[in-house]
Amino acid sequence: MIREKAASCHKNLSDYLRMISIKGAIYEVNFHELDELSKQLSQLRFEFNRIGNNINQVAKKVNLIDEVDQEDVEILQDEMSDIQKTIVC
Repeated sequence: MIREKAASCHKNLSDYLRMISIKGAIYEVNFHELDELSKQLSQLRFEFNRIGNNINQVAKKVNLIDEVDQEDVEILQDEMSDIQKTIVC
């Protein structure tokens, strides 16, 4: 049973017994959910950067020609829709 516990903690028997005698217990923590959350946050950051870049391009164009055409308005509406979908999901 001790060997099985050592293996489940990814320790050899000697290391496992040493840690038990010093610390009294070994806790195994599963970071899988945290890793998955980190990946999702990274993807969200990427999407927000992409959307921000598109909005900045429209703003730059507006500042250069000092007018807004229908296409620019539609692009901004699409970007806002993407932001809303990203936040809701």
